[in-house]
Amino acid sequence: MAVVAPRHLEVNSRLVQLINFRYHLVSLLAVFLSLTLGIALGSTVVKTGVLDGLNRRINQVSNEKSLTDVENAKLRTAAQRLNAYVAGSGQNVVKNTLTGADVVVVALRGVDSATVESETTLLQTAGAQVPAIIWLEPKWLLTTEQSRADLRAALSDATESPGLAEAGLKALADRIAGAMSGPSIPTTRTTSAVADADPIAKLSTAGFVSVQAAPKNGRTDLAGFPSSAQRAVILVSGFGIGFGPVTPQADTAIAAFTALAAKTFGRGPRPVVVAERDKNIVLYPDRGMAMAALRSNSALSTVDSLDTLEGVVVAVLAAAAALRGGFGHFGYGPGSSSALPIL
Repeated sequence: MAVVAPRHLEVNSRLVQLINFRYHLVSLLAVFLSLTLGIALGSTVVKTGVLDGLNRRINQVSNEKSLTDVENAKLRTAAQRLNAYVAGSGQNVVKNTLTGADVVVVALRGVDSATVESETTLLQTAGAQVPAIIWLEPKWLLTTEQSRADLRAALSDATESPGLAEAGLKALADRIAGAMSGPSIPTTRTTSAVADADPIAKLSTAGFVSVQAAPKNGRTDLAGFPSSAQRAVILVSGFGIGFGPVTPQADTAIAAFTALAAKTFGRGPRPVVVAERDKNIVLYPDRGMAMAALRSNSALSTVDSLDTLEGVVVAVLAAAAALRGGFGHFGYGPGSSSALPIL
């Protein structure tokens, strides 16, 4: 026989369950409320502390930046004054150091043209005859069969590729060493037969050299030049100049070509000064890398600071010293012996 619980016991049981649920609900709400209040109050305190610290740090950095800006402004002003002094005194320093000399400026295409022109003008201030700048074009790297065929045709020579560039540079070097009676580049007033008598004309027509008149008293017709017994060559090179295809090996090719050109131009012997003007000193902070292989050569001079005003002056002094038989490696990079030559 089933036992039936009294009705009042069922009601009490339900009431207890309801009360327990309410207590749980209230407890959960209290816990969450406490967490919310704790997080809010805690974050406010932490936030204030963090903000105070950040504000102090920002003020400190701002003050340091202001001091740095003032110091940089002073340094810029000092650098401008120094450059103005170097530019002004440089003309007096080089005056008459190259009187009566013929200097040929040869530069790889891509080197900063303003720097090369400034060098040319200062050489003229020193008394040298510098009618033009001879630009060597990237075609000299002979990266295509067509470029090799064009150089062979310009030289009227069947020399194979390994010695072809050297043969072409030798023809140019020999021309630089001795004057030609006919025009050096084709003009509307000359026949191609006369123009072709000059290797510069042949190499120009073939796309290996370009002749730019010097900014002051310049000319592109180099007939009769050089005429002095004192002759020197300044070869300007540099890394990152875009001489040839842009590849990871581009600078290696520039360095090899620079060494070959310096060696070829120096035969005779002819005094050679190799000056470096990299495209970007931030990307190429190490000076003299384009002519590193030449810095142990005692038969020529190198200058690694052509990106500076003093470097332009030093290159002129180096040419003057070389004509007197004094060679050295000047600048600030590895392999340099001093900042400038002593005449």
